[in-house]
Amino acid sequence: MLACEYGDTDLEAMALAFGGLARVTLGQVDEGMGQLDEAMAMATAGEISSFMTSSEVFCVLLSACGLYSPGGEPKARRNTIHSAGVLCRLSHR
Repeated sequence: MLACEYGDTDLEAMALAFGGLARVTLGQVDEGMGQLDEAMAMATAGEISSFMTSSEVFCVLLSACGLYSPGGEPKARRNTIHSAGVLCRLSHR
């Protein structure tokens, strides 16, 4: 990955997150969620320097969770995902 080659952890996390979302959208859920897990690990470990990058990674994860929920999602989880999605949209205005 080009971001790794240049040591840009913010770009690496964004590439992992959006690549993961694309895979989930295409039905490659295990691979996609693996990439999203990796991006979130970078965010929570403090490897990302920009708050906006960290928040975008979180929002992309929520989007992926909204797309895929095995066995149907409970109402409480659906409401939490919806509320967080609204917050994500508001934080990027």
